Amino acid sequence: MDESIGVLIVSEIELLREGLEVLLGRDERITIENREPDVVLLDTAIGDGPAAVREAAACMPRARIVALGVSETTEELIPLAEAGIAGFVTRGATHYEVADAVWGAAHDELDCSPQVASSLLRHVRLLADRRPRDAAGAALTRRERQVLGLIDEGLSNKQIAARLCIELATVKNHVHNILEKLHVSRRGEAVARLRETRRVAGI
Repeated sequence: MDESIGVLIVSEIELLREGLEVLLGRDERITIENREPDVVLLDTAIGDGPAAVREAAACMPRARIVALGVSETTEELIPLAEAGIAGFVTRGATHYEVADAVWGAAHDELDCSPQVASSLLRHVRLLADRRPRDAAGAALTRRERQVLGLIDEGLSNKQIAARLCIELATVKNHVHNILEKLHVSRRGEAVARLRETRRVAGI
C-alpha cells in the first residue's frame, strides 16, 4: 500500500461528506479517492448500518471499511464488526481522530477502549463455543462463505458475479476452491454441508 491512503467517503449527508473531504484532504497521509479506495469511510448513523457495511464490502472487497458516527457500545459495534468493519469513529470524534482511524484501518490496527476490546473478545469466544469443530466452511475465506451462501439461495455463477460485483471467472475460482476445501464434487453437496452445519449449530 502506498504511503498516501485512498479514502472514499460515503454519506447521505452532503454537508458531512464535503466537510470531511476538505478536512481529510489536508492530511498528507490521505488522498480522497472515488474509484479504488484503500479505505471506505462509511456513515452508518442513518439506516441499517450492518447492511450498508455488507453492501460496501461486496462491491469493494479490497477496501477496509471504517464505520462513521457510531456509539461506542457493544450493542452497536458487534453487529458492525460481524458485517466486516475494520475500524470505527464515534459521533463526537474530531477530524484528527477520523484521520487516525482511517490510517489505523489501512494498517490493520484498531484503536478502541479496553471495555470494547474486552466485549469483542468475549463475543468471539461465545461464537467459538457455538461452532461445531467440524463445521462446513470453517476453512473457507469470508468471500467463499459469501459465495456458498448465494449458491444456497439458488443463484447461478453469473448471478453471484452480479450480486458481488466481481468477474464471472472469479466466481468460478471461488466455487472450485469451495468444493476442494469441503471435499465434495458438486455444488449441491457443498450446500448440503452448509445446511447440516447450520442445523447442528442451531442457526
